[in-house]
Amino acid sequence: MRLTTLKNGMVVMKAKDRHIFAAWLLDWSLILVLSLGTYIALLKGDPLTALLAAAAVWPAGAFVYGLACCYRRSIGQAAAGTRTVRLDNGQVPGFWRSGYMMVLRLVLLPFAFSGLVIVALGSTAPTMEGPRDRHLSIDVRATAGPSSQVRRA
Repeated sequence: MRLTTLKNGMVVMKAKDRHIFAAWLLDWSLILVLSLGTYIALLKGDPLTALLAAAAVWPAGAFVYGLACCYRRSIGQAAAGTRTVRLDNGQVPGFWRSGYMMVLRLVLLPFAFSGLVIVALGSTAPTMEGPRDRHLSIDVRATAGPSSQVRRA
């Protein structure tokens, strides 16, 4: 089952992987559009400058987007019906952690996934700690719904 007990005793319903992926894909697409828009806007000048600016906007835009979504859900999470909570107390991540988590999800993890695919094709996969060690995506409707059997233990 997808029920999980957090460290504070709260029982929550984990989000389905397809909902987590859909939320990530929508958020990633928003940052991609922002980065491509920067590239296209600056393309009339030097193409290398436009490329560097777009590459800088990618992590900066993700960080600012994360800060804008602190204490709330991102657009992708709202559309997918998920929420990120801390494993230790069930609360949403704080202001700076939200920015960090968004950079991690939208910038670093796609590169890590690409690296794991490359490694898997030719070698053994390395172990690495990720956001699942401190945070969890939950299904908001199943966790807080009136027909839910989820409760505090």
